[in-house]
Amino acid sequence: MSDRPKLDKNLDGKTFREFYYLKEELVDFCRRYGLPTSGEKT
Repeated sequence: MSDRPKLDKNLDGKTFREFYYLKEELVDFCRRYGLPTSGEKT
């Protein structure tokens, strides 16, 4: 199994979708880059 890449703004969408990220990691990512941290999953 390959190592999961670090979640950052340079990660392409295809690679992002191939791995699982915890909600806590996603919220932290959004806060770091000034993105909304709440709302519906779409």
